[in-house]
Amino acid sequence: MERHYAKDFRFLLAGGDQVYVDGVTSLDIWKYLNGAMSRTGGQLGPTQDEMASWYRDIYRGYWGFPSVRKAFGRFPTYMIWDDHELADGWGSLRLAGGKDDELDERFPQRKAKGLSRADCLTLLGRMEQAAKQVYAEYQHSHNPDTPAGQYDYAIDCGSTAVYVLDGRGNRDINRAEARILGKAQMKRFTDWLDALDPTATQYLFVVAAVPVLHMKPVFANADDNVLADLANLQDDLRDSWEHALHDKERRQLLKALFRTAARGIRVSILSGDVHISAVFRMTDAQTGATIYQLTSSALTYNKPRFLGWVLGNTVPDEGESDDGYHFKRLALYTDCNFGLVTVDPQLDEVTFQLYGMQKVSHPDATAADRPVTHSIAKLELTF
Repeated sequence: MERHYAKDFRFLLAGGDQVYVDGVTSLDIWKYLNGAMSRTGGQLGPTQDEMASWYRDIYRGYWGFPSVRKAFGRFPTYMIWDDHELADGWGSLRLAGGKDDELDERFPQRKAKGLSRADCLTLLGRMEQAAKQVYAEYQHSHNPDTPAGQYDYAIDCGSTAVYVLDGRGNRDINRAEARILGKAQMKRFTDWLDALDPTATQYLFVVAAVPVLHMKPVFANADDNVLADLANLQDDLRDSWEHALHDKERRQLLKALFRTAARGIRVSILSGDVHISAVFRMTDAQTGATIYQLTSSALTYNKPRFLGWVLGNTVPDEGESDDGYHFKRLALYTDCNFGLVTVDPQLDEVTFQLYGMQKVSHPDATAADRPVTHSIAKLELTF
């Protein structure tokens, strides 16, 4: 990073899960909520202000590490959240009532506390508002200005444009449709795409925290089988863009991206979430248009989630997606990593470099290994 900063570094994109509000048992604020919630004297607690203080404590903890402070403090940084700034699997639990309702997974102590379903829905809403308030304070405050409650935004970098989608703040699988981005955001984004001028904007990067292409739908739609249930993977699977719940919305998104690519704009999706790194190239046989998906994650927690395990162990290197696009996997890396994207308009080149921890053993067994600062992989994208 020091070498690139001195040469050509422009800005940092932090694509989700910058903190974990429920990733460590001793720091799980949802566990704390279950212990603190009560109805006393007709008043339901805790309050939203109390909840906001919990979220702030989480940010201060995770962002208090010297290396994190150095990166976020030194480099211009754009951010978008994902589920762990709210709660694991936020928006992917069934909360419509009935036999499949999963509210008690979020509130396992509800009955012991004597709280009603309505009480817990109220607390759920307070936690959401507290999370949004603190997200705006710590992350969205240094993104481009947007209307209140809107977290998707665009960045203009001359011949390159970046659009950061909010795939978490609007997510709700209990809606009849448009369960990830919502209708308003999708229209805002597609209208913005259609207004791009290919003579002025040559390159486009779309940030989608959860990868749009990741695993075969047969696995994404296994959320109701016994294995998924035993491993508590249902929300992970429903989070996937390739789940049947999201077919219409995913196809609308990909159609818009390929339509943009067919106009001559070089399109890439930037993703994270799955705790591994992968590069896919997708091609539309009808138009010949190509788009890339570049996934880089995670910096510190590389234990593969189920989605990462599926990608690394079961997805073929090449094939055709259910949406009719040919895909080819160009890279896969399963350890901690970050990605670097470089655009050179004069040479019409886009490169993706992947960085991870590397060391070379010293010939003298008593001497320390030497860190390697060169990239693990460097791919030149051909559109």
